[in-house]
Amino acid sequence: MKQIITILSLAFVFIANCSYGKTKPNYIIFYKPYTDSNETNLYNDSIIKYDYKIQYANLKNANVEEDVKRAIAHKDLRIISICGVSYLFPGLDGSYKKGKNGKDIYVPMNVKYKRYLHKHGFKVILGTSDTHRSNELSLQPVAYNYAKEYNKLILAKQVVRISNSHH
Repeated sequence: MKQIITILSLAFVFIANCSYGKTKPNYIIFYKPYTDSNETNLYNDSIIKYDYKIQYANLKNANVEEDVKRAIAHKDLRIISICGVSYLFPGLDGSYKKGKNGKDIYVPMNVKYKRYLHKHGFKVILGTSDTHRSNELSLQPVAYNYAKEYNKLILAKQVVRISNSHH
């Protein structure tokens, strides 16, 4: 009898945690830089096992605006980074522009972004790096696009929030 109750309880928990439609957000797994601490963008204590294909799909299908709203509601103002040769900050990192001689010139990260990054920190999308197995889709492009949109949006919302609080 105890086994049946345990099985039914587990089945209920499983069904309750399943996502139907858009009732539950997709999770994206991050890690805190310089640690081995993983976290999701759901801001709860649930332990979710990392899966490369699920991470890819969740990044590709993410509702970035909802993710930013959720982060701000949880006072998580960190920038998102991806990992390459070093940490990259899509949408904020330096870029290249054409010089007078037609050659590309590197323009470093804007000072205001550096200050924000120093104040609030960053989190890294798990699974991003320079290498991946040849039989898997590359997470880099979808992670880069997600992080770029997220970073620009969270910074824009913080500017609006700061300017509104001064009135």
